[in-house]
This record gives sequence, C-alpha cells and structure tokens, in this order.
Amino acid sequence: FVGTSRVVFALDPARFDETTKRLGTATSSFNLGVLDLRATERDHLLASIASAGVQERIRYVLVEPALNFTPNVEVPMSARMRFHFNWTSVPAAMHIKLDARRPLHVRLASCAILGRQLALYTANLGVLSDLFMPRVRDDADARKVVRGYAGDTEPPEKLLPDRFKESLQASGGKRTIDEAGLAAPVRALTATELAYLAKLFDSIRAFGAQPIAFFPPQVIELDSARSIQAAIAAHFPTVPILAYYYGAGPPVLYETSDWWMDDGHLSRAGSEYFSQLVAEDFVRLGAPSPAGP
Repeated sequence: FVGTSRVVFALDPARFDETTKRLGTATSSFNLGVLDLRATERDHLLASIASAGVQERIRYVLVEPALNFTPNVEVPMSARMRFHFNWTSVPAAMHIKLDARRPLHVRLASCAILGRQLALYTANLGVLSDLFMPRVRDDADARKVVRGYAGDTEPPEKLLPDRFKESLQASGGKRTIDEAGLAAPVRALTATELAYLAKLFDSIRAFGAQPIAFFPPQVIELDSARSIQAAIAAHFPTVPILAYYYGAGPPVLYETSDWWMDDGHLSRAGSEYFSQLVAEDFVRLGAPSPAGP
C-alpha cells in the first residue's frame, strides 16, 4: 500500500492479511504510506522497491494515485514517514516481512550475508531485534516493523475518536464534507496528467507487479478523486480500482463516528473495519494477473 496519510492510518496490514487468509487468498502486505506524500516522492518510493531486491515477490501494489506535484520543501520525506523512522529502513523492513514467510531452508540458502540472516531470525523471534532492525520512532519493538501498521507508532490516545466526536458536537453533528467537489462535473485530465499516470503504472509493472488504483477514505478534494478515478477507468482499463472516498465508499464508513480520529483520518477502530473491507474487496477482484499491458 503506497499513499498519503490517509493510507498511513487507514490500513493495518495484519488485519488485511488475516482477512485474505480467512477468505482463501493468503497475502503478506506492507503499508508504505507517508504523511503528505507528493507525486515525485511516490516515484522515489516505488524506485526504492524496485532496487530493494524483493521485487520479484511483490505481486500487487495498491497505490493512491493522487496528482500532487508541488514539492514539500519544508519537511523532508524521512520526517513524514510514520511507519519507518528512517528512510533507509524501507528495503530492510521489506526483506524481513517477506522473508519471514519463506521456509527455513529457503531463507538459509538465499542469504549470503551472515549478518542479514541473523537479523532476520532475531526479528522473527523478537530477540535483540533492536540491534539489527531500524527503530520505529522511539519504540524498540521491531516486531511493529514486521506488522506494519503506522498507527502503532503513535500515542494510543491520538487514534481514539474523542477529538472527532468533540468537533462533531461543536458543529451540531455535521461533519465537514466537500459537497461542492462531490457535485462538480468530472474534469478530463490533461495529457500531462495521463502521461504521468501511465508512467506510474508502468513503473509498478516493471518489477512484475499489478498496479491497483487505491482511493482511501477521503472527504476533501472529491472533485479531484472523482476525475482521477474516471480517467483511470477510461484510459487504463487493465488497472483495477478500489475507491472509498466519500460518495464511492460505503455510507456506514462515514456515518460511524467511532471510526474517525479527525475529519480526514480513520481511528484505530476504523482502520480495523476498513482493512477487512479492503481485503474482502481485494479478494473479490479475483486476484488480477500481475501480467498485462
């Protein structure tokens, strides 16, 4: 899962994997969301996956296709990564998550560096993992790197719905929704924007994975989300779409106040419901083939 803060707090890979396994399509997923992720940073993130040495085992990339090309010059991406405290931890964490699912004899045969092998086993056992694994913010429990839910790196009280409920009460029970964006005509994307999307999807296919356009829960910039979804459906028919922004996702997602920690991000309870929902919809896609134009 690659996307903005909406992905960071919405998707718990452990709950997603539990659900797909229960439905007969076992997965090993990973949340690579970044707060305020920009398009060029997303390109860099995907390039790092391609160079991490695990790309041959990545079958699907659910990518939020937001078209924000304005760079964030004030805060570096490494400081906005809520799952990986250090940007350089991405390849290492992915190795551990993916290798942990492989048989013991395969892992032994595939590891040429003793230190890396030791890191894999200590991380799997939860023993001395802090010596070998990148820290998750100030938490030495490296198993959270394997689990992959960004919200676990935040104070638990932040993930509660209390603040959202207070704001609802202050507004008379009405939450902020981009009604104008929901009613606006769907905009045709420019040739430059379509070319960028083509390049984005091709970069994922380049390491043998199937891109899936993933629109997480969202209540703002709905005109943009609707226009991007329409363009992908029209111009990239081989790219499956999973859309959950307001007006596309189930109404109950936006009507349940316990599932939001603020107007734009799901709470811990909301992420559990949403992760199961996405897993069920993913399985319903019928495991689209990674191959294709």
